Amino acid sequence: MEGSNETAKIKYEKKILILEDDPTFRPIWNYIFTKLDMPILYDWSSRESEAEKYLLRSTSDQDEYDLFISDIFLPGMVTGLDFWHKHEKVLRYKTIIVSSLEPRKVDRFLGNREYYPFYLRKPLNISECAETITWIFKHQ
Repeated sequence: MEGSNETAKIKYEKKILILEDDPTFRPIWNYIFTKLDMPILYDWSSRESEAEKYLLRSTSDQDEYDLFISDIFLPGMVTGLDFWHKHEKVLRYKTIIVSSLEPRKVDRFLGNREYYPFYLRKPLNISECAETITWIFKHQ
């Protein structure tokens, strides 16, 4: 509409929250999302506090994220795993943790748990990422 301040809402099929402090991964995730063959809307946060604002807003708006992707090591004292632990009730079956750490080291960070998030090791394998995300979406 001419003269309207309203912006057109883009319809999306899935909504993703990414917590990653390295901006060079943004085009990589963009590329991975194009491989999914579905409209994706995502919010990118480089800090835990920003991601928490996105997450709390989405839950209060009843427009929850379909997937949470996080690096382990972030600026400050809070890790991606800390964030996941804090919001595990909301993020339980829809989280991918990414890091260059060996999987057994990540297991030590996680400890003995009833549920573990998915883990993808950096450098990211495009096909593995797309397959993991597709599997999560199909099983929600």
